[in-house]
Amino acid sequence: MPTLVVFAAELVVGTLMLVLWIRFCPLPAIRRELRMRLDAGGVLGSDSGWRRRLALLVVGDSSPRPDGSRDRAE
Repeated sequence: MPTLVVFAAELVVGTLMLVLWIRFCPLPAIRRELRMRLDAGGVLGSDSGWRRRLALLVVGDSSPRPDGSRDRAE
């Protein structure tokens, strides 16, 4: 039983680190490419679905803003 708990904890920490790395990645082009590929593959679902909202938190918004920028990190 303790082995399963440790494995679950490592899985959660690994997933969290991957999400944080993608979100704060210094190359916004990588995030845009990932979002484009997820969208093209149909992984994100509908415009108001929970998967798309989760992707916005992780990958960031790639829609153009009024000032012409796309991501905050650019």
